[in-house]
Amino acid sequence: MKTQFAKLSLLLSAAIVVGCDAGGSVDVIDLNKVLDALAVVLDESASPNSAPATVSVAGTDGQPDAGANLAAIPPNQQDLAKEAAFLQKYADKLNEVKAMSSPVGVAFAAGGEIIGFQDPNGNNVQDTGETKEFTVTIDVENSRLVASDNNGHHRPYGFRPGGMMMGYLLGSMMGRQNSFYSGAAAAARPSFSGTQMSSPDYHKSAVSSARSRASAAPSAARARTGSKGFSFGK
Repeated sequence: MKTQFAKLSLLLSAAIVVGCDAGGSVDVIDLNKVLDALAVVLDESASPNSAPATVSVAGTDGQPDAGANLAAIPPNQQDLAKEAAFLQKYADKLNEVKAMSSPVGVAFAAGGEIIGFQDPNGNNVQDTGETKEFTVTIDVENSRLVASDNNGHHRPYGFRPGGMMMGYLLGSMMGRQNSFYSGAAAAARPSFSGTQMSSPDYHKSAVSSARSRASAAPSAARARTGSKGFSFGK
């Protein structure tokens, strides 16, 4: 009998926890804040929430020509100390502006993207189990950076080469991208042509959708379990 009561108590406790999770808050990365923080770190004055501005890297054919004012920096010529300092400042700013409730870290990916991940231990290293939450990709074709989350949202930021850190960052991202997506991998190079950019106020609906998914998950689990968990027989 004691064993049966212990099982019942454990199941009731689990049901209470599930209910709390369903009605609690959700943690959704805000891509506007991702770009706001990046602009501050790079000492940019333009608002990243506005439409991408015309930039000074267009060639005579009207297509972006990064070589005009922006040179790719090969991976073997990159300043790792400078990049580490930038990444730490960026992570600090993301957490200062609360890009999401959980602590966030950032790192460079092999393909040139900046990836943002949950970083509960605050070491700015993506350890095992720390999930990726966003990427910032250089879109040379359209002269902009694009921040993307895990749910298909994209926010653009038209870049303006000129400042030393901005020029270096773009060159480093482009150098990594050129090196990674070469040869047979060239076809997989990131392209946002035709990609629908999310509206500046997209985050409200993103949070609402996340809450709906969180509420649906426990309901589905209860439906699968049914009432069998509370039946002990004789």
